[in-house]
Amino acid sequence: MNKPTRDMVALSLTSRERTLILDETYIDEDVIRRLRLASIESGQRVYRMTVEEMEDLLDHLAFAANQSEDPKRQGELDRVYDRLKSVLDAHTGGDFHSGNIPEALLELAEILVDGAPADSPLSGQLDPTGRILGDESEWRTMNREISEPLEELGGLSPMQFTRLVTDDWEGPDVVRLNPDISLEELGGAVLFRQTRILLDAIEEADGVKATVKGYLPRVFVRRMVESMDLPAWMREGPDGREAVLNEGDVHPVHIARVVAELAGLIRKVKGQFKITKKNRWLHGDDAAGRLFSLLFKTFFRRFNLAYLDRLSDSPMVQEMAAYYLFRLSRFGENWMLLRSVMDEIMLPWALPEDEGPYRHLKEDALLHHRLIAPLESFGLLEKRNIPGNGRTDWFNLLEIRKTPLFDRFITFSLE
Repeated sequence: MNKPTRDMVALSLTSRERTLILDETYIDEDVIRRLRLASIESGQRVYRMTVEEMEDLLDHLAFAANQSEDPKRQGELDRVYDRLKSVLDAHTGGDFHSGNIPEALLELAEILVDGAPADSPLSGQLDPTGRILGDESEWRTMNREISEPLEELGGLSPMQFTRLVTDDWEGPDVVRLNPDISLEELGGAVLFRQTRILLDAIEEADGVKATVKGYLPRVFVRRMVESMDLPAWMREGPDGREAVLNEGDVHPVHIARVVAELAGLIRKVKGQFKITKKNRWLHGDDAAGRLFSLLFKTFFRRFNLAYLDRLSDSPMVQEMAAYYLFRLSRFGENWMLLRSVMDEIMLPWALPEDEGPYRHLKEDALLHHRLIAPLESFGLLEKRNIPGNGRTDWFNLLEIRKTPLFDRFITFSLE
């Protein structure tokens, strides 16, 4: 089972490890504060942070190691990552990402991904696609159980569901992303357009000097606000005058930079954000579809969607992204109440275990902030307000529908 988000993990760090984390990663201020507070236990400095903060720290360590150009530094970061990962695994039982999935599905997923254990009755009985082999009479019952559609899985069988949520999105197996989308078709993809503007500006400047803390400088952020044509309230202070803008103050610029870095489109070299040589070709108009596909995969597969809001970590929402996309793909292109869509596709066991009076609001907000709104920013969904008619539920005051780009870009093969 998942550990509660506020459950504290105790870890010791050497002076060198602490310095590496502070100097080589861009962890949040909350984690930095944790690393400034230590208790002395058995002669060692012991720090405490939440499971969520530990996961965030590990993400930053992995990213820093991948981006490092110094093999020695990379090795140090890898060793710190491995040690802290073992601390977290020991604390959570090593299964903090799958605590709410029904156990039968977890077992099936493990078999499909890793093969049946030697002591399992399924050992040697599965072909590469996961179909059960062997004596028909002996395996008929299990074949039927994993192949029958289930209402709670949106009409998918456990076999189909497992293949869907364990797919790597690289195609052509289950989740298929079409890289041959034209630039003209991406006119409504706001995040794609903003990231492209960012990349073009960095390339035009032949690199942009990072701040001491590793962010884009204020002058460049101001330029991006203007180039991206962001709303006036993002540019002005409370008095209506131009505000001093740090990267973190302008969400679209910050998200575009983070996703571009995760996608390997930019990296920091000697204190400057530079375009990577390997992916420079993706900036051309004729490569628009491939850039869009890379950004989409990076956003939903590598970027931590919990970073978009101040809600609970709930990694299962992100891990079920392929399932949610599949369910949305089954809808037509007619307008539908957002409330009806949410009720139709929601997987209760994939959401945080919260029995408080506002549980339904938190569930709705998680799916909206981490699925619906991002898909809108990628131009795959569109949204409109409708008259209230006495309704107070916000999700009954909005309608959504797929854009033509959705079915052009995403298809599935579950045969």
